[in-house]
Amino acid sequence: ATLINLRSAWIEAPGLNVTWVQFSYSGQELGTYSRPFDDLPTAIAATASNGLVVIKAGSSPAPITISVPRRLDSFRGTARIGG
Repeated sequence: ATLINLRSAWIEAPGLNVTWVQFSYSGQELGTYSRPFDDLPTAIAATASNGLVVIKAGSSPAPITISVPRRLDSFRGTARIGG
């Protein structure tokens, strides 16, 4: 399956460097749209340099420092990170 978001112009398809996060997800985590990671540090580590991390709307109280080049975007609403 291919997911296209025209607003942000990112696509989920094999071979693209897109990693998905949903803070409320529980299940097998693969970093895909249907099986996202449930925390940002895991997604950052799994994404190649300058890759895109897409966070489904939600929030996580955990603060994070990102010291590597990554692009972040939210999907279907606001994604709040930290306090």
